[in-house]
Amino acid sequence: MQAFDKDAWGFHRELMEKYGTVAVLRAPLGNKWLLVSDPVALNRIFTRDQAMYEEPSWFTSSNSMFVGDGLLSVTGDVHRKQRKMLTPVFSIKYLKEITPIFSQVTTHLIDALASLVTADSGTEVEIVGWMGRTALELIGQAGLGCSIDPLTNAAPDPLASAAKEFSTLAFAVEMLAIRRTIPFLRKLGPPQFRRWLLDRIPIPNVQRLKASIDTLYGRSSEIVAESKRTVEKARAGGHEDESTKILISVLLQANMDAAEEDRMPDNQVVGQMTWAHPLPAERIRIPVLTSTYARTLLFAAMDTTSNALSRTLHLLSLHPNVQAKLRREVLDATTNGLNVSYDNLHNQPYLDAVCRETLRL
Repeated sequence: MQAFDKDAWGFHRELMEKYGTVAVLRAPLGNKWLLVSDPVALNRIFTRDQAMYEEPSWFTSSNSMFVGDGLLSVTGDVHRKQRKMLTPVFSIKYLKEITPIFSQVTTHLIDALASLVTADSGTEVEIVGWMGRTALELIGQAGLGCSIDPLTNAAPDPLASAAKEFSTLAFAVEMLAIRRTIPFLRKLGPPQFRRWLLDRIPIPNVQRLKASIDTLYGRSSEIVAESKRTVEKARAGGHEDESTKILISVLLQANMDAAEEDRMPDNQVVGQMTWAHPLPAERIRIPVLTSTYARTLLFAAMDTTSNALSRTLHLLSLHPNVQAKLRREVLDATTNGLNVSYDNLHNQPYLDAVCRETLRL
């Protein structure tokens, strides 16, 4: 399946040149897939008419088995509710609060890369891996309130490697065929029996995918447990404002404040629940996110962020004049090293143009 190969861009370009912006591919089990690259059509599919183009049941069912009932595995009204719950995360107030965290993590990244490279060493650095680690640390500190990968070790956190492995293996040719059978396989007895069957499938990529999912599950559970301790410590010390800056608290509070018809049930928000100390004023228990939403957040946000950062740096390396102009604009806006306020960051037109052009490409 050339369309899903890790070096598939040449194949996609060939299809566009030969058949235009819409092409039909013969898929496994006699199915047909529509490959769309037209920008207007993609805008309608992913934005304007998203409800009309839902993923097939086998795709969402397999995602549910992999990462739980988060944004990657629900459709229709449930998906709309979950997306609506994310709205507070993109508010100016919250973005202003986490901007210092991004500056701090970026400083750690620069120090790590500087330790690997000198002016005359000619050292090559695998930047995609470092972007994955950086994205993971950003999500950990801003989203979960704890450090996942402080960027001080040569080896990445196992979660970063597992997320990259998962995104590759989940779309391997044999896995696409197997995933179509998951709605049926989920009906075969209890989970223990299904796990027993899975352990005996003699396909290397299936076992590698299983290992990466096990790592995602186990490591994310550890991270969320650490996040819970951070929130509890902040509240016990009377620092309630600090605990509510964590993305988990923002999301859960938004769900609690939502209208009844828009509120999501607990199993969709958290999968499994643990409980923090009650708020002194309200005497209610605030749930702290565990496996399901954390895995969706850690996997989806890390992969997209790291890919966008890597692509941006790649394009800047190909256009040194753009790189120099952007550097001047960013340095002019910084104070005390790399510290930059949200307002200054938001008022950098050339930086905004570079980001938009990267996303366009």
